[in-house]
Amino acid sequence: MVKGYNYNGTNAPPFTTFYGMYDRYYSFNKKFPWSLPARWITPPPDFDLSVPFNFSATNDIIGGNSGSPVINIKGELVGLAFDGNMESLPGDFIYNSETNRMVCVHPKGITESLSKIYNASRLAKEIIEGKLQK
Repeated sequence: MVKGYNYNGTNAPPFTTFYGMYDRYYSFNKKFPWSLPARWITPPPDFDLSVPFNFSATNDIIGGNSGSPVINIKGELVGLAFDGNMESLPGDFIYNSETNRMVCVHPKGITESLSKIYNASRLAKEIIEGKLQK
């Protein structure tokens, strides 16, 4: 289940967007660890900042699951697992659905980045359509 969680006295939302990435960049004065690579500093005008970038879910994962596909009930790819929250670290032994979260990159974030930031529209279209582009 896609679900946010309580984090250090605040609430981590279930989805993040590119708006959040730029908020961190500017809020922390463009300094590491919130600095951005040059191609991300001035995105093209048609780059959609509202596109989902990452999401968290209650899937039970452990180290070694990074890169695993996240599939919905219809068999559609809805994300790629790449991390867990701090509370998921003991997940090798204990799973708690109230606190453990898998963190995934959203396919729309991947395709928006590929097509608008990396100029790889053909690859983005291949991912969206699920077939090789000619």
